[in-house]
Amino acid sequence: MEAGHHGAMHIAAQISLVAAGLMLLVSPVIVVAIQRELNEPGTIGHLEAPSAAESQEATQQEPAQNWVFRFTADGIEDGMAYERVLELVRWPGVDVSSSQSGESSTRIVKWTNPDRSFLVCAFMDGKLISKHQFMLP
Repeated sequence: MEAGHHGAMHIAAQISLVAAGLMLLVSPVIVVAIQRELNEPGTIGHLEAPSAAESQEATQQEPAQNWVFRFTADGIEDGMAYERVLELVRWPGVDVSSSQSGESSTRIVKWTNPDRSFLVCAFMDGKLISKHQFMLP
C-alpha cells in the first residue's frame, strides 16, 4: 500500500484538528464526504501515485496556472479564509461537498492536477480547518 494512500485513508477515518487552541472533531458530514471521494472509481482510492516522469512530463505540457504545487500547499494554513486560499492556488477547485447546519457551514474543495496529484481543503464557516495533499509536484 502506498504511503500517501495509507495517509489519505487515515485522515478520512480519523480527522481531528486544533483550531483557536481548542480540539475540534470535524463534522461527520466532512468525514463521509472525504471517504466517499476516496472510494469512488477514478479517485485516489483507486489510483496509483504518478511516477516522477509522469509528473514532470505533465508539468511541462500544462500551463502553471492549472497546477497546485507543494510549495503553494505548504503556505496554506489553518484559519485562512477560502478567498485567501483561492488567491494562493490561483484557480478554482471543485466543490466535493458542502453542508449547512444551523449557523455553521462546511465545504470541501479539491484541486486536481493533470497528473492526478491533488490538494483537498475543508472549510468551516469560510475558514480552513483541514488540508490534505497527495503527490503534489
